[in-house]
Amino acid sequence: AGSARRAALELARQFTGASGFLLTTDADSRPCPNWVQANLLPLKDGTASLVCGAIELEPSEYNLLPQEVVGDGAVEGQFRRLALEIDNILDPDPINIWPFHGAASGASLAVSASAYDLVGGMPAIPCGEDRMLARRFFEHDLPIFYSDQARVVTSCRLDGRAQGGMADTIAERVAGGEYVCDESVETAQMIWFRAECRSRLRAIFHSNGGVGDIQLELKRMGLSCQSLPQFSKFGALWTYLEDACPALHRHRMTWPQ
Repeated sequence: AGSARRAALELARQFTGASGFLLTTDADSRPCPNWVQANLLPLKDGTASLVCGAIELEPSEYNLLPQEVVGDGAVEGQFRRLALEIDNILDPDPINIWPFHGAASGASLAVSASAYDLVGGMPAIPCGEDRMLARRFFEHDLPIFYSDQARVVTSCRLDGRAQGGMADTIAERVAGGEYVCDESVETAQMIWFRAECRSRLRAIFHSNGGVGDIQLELKRMGLSCQSLPQFSKFGALWTYLEDACPALHRHRMTWPQ
């Protein structure tokens, strides 16, 4: 999926200058009438370099899903919203005022061409290229806007072409048994700890704190990191720490617990 999306965007990139924009959706998604305008507005006014749109499930298909799947999905969705709210309270995002959906999906993404070039383009990976792209923007400290106005309606089909995509996710839940939740769903203690650590380190970084200051704060928070390079972007520092510090590794929850 990542290779296909990258190929399409690279082709589109040939027809736009550095001041242009690139928008992408999915074959099983239907953009709302104002989708293009809603994406371009925050890009043109400089609010964002990446716009992540909101995804709605096709009502006629959603209503055919088993009630237990719908109910479990509602619980997971509520947990995810609460997790995002806690994260936003402890480490607020000045670009996205709560509430916002906080999801990066290939069904609705829009980028400025210059920022797309800067981050190295769409990751050519089998699945999860949308979230990896958002991570690249985060690593470069480029503004990401989660738009509720740029909306698409997406199919609830159970047989998709992209392995590991939404169709596989829904099919796994319909099949029953234990399944892995969205990666943003962690225990409440971990959500709090991760957001508090990020907030404290962000404050030190933006107050021109050096590597020694950051290492001291890591020690105070009970985090260990064998080596710490110098970073010019906070996003790059944080993603490095999430990979390097065992206590910050993500452990996805399963349902049912």
